[in-house]
Amino acid sequence: MHPMPSRENGAARGVPGHPFCGEILTPAEIAEALKVSVNTARRLFQDVDGVIKLGGANPRGKRCYQTLRIPRPVFERVVREKSR
Repeated sequence: MHPMPSRENGAARGVPGHPFCGEILTPAEIAEALKVSVNTARRLFQDVDGVIKLGGANPRGKRCYQTLRIPRPVFERVVREKSR
């Protein structure tokens, strides 16, 4: 398993009792851990179940901006599946 970079001043730990309780990772953190570009990390996780997607479709048909947040268990599952 790839080590994840630690965050200074408190990692995102989630809300106790929430389904995503635990560390929440950004595409930049995942890119650093996997030694890939941020765009590659984003493409790898954009359609994965369990990824938190903030933002949405632009009603005028222009490019929509979406922020991804990946719970650690989802990251670990994807890495395990891709490593087979």
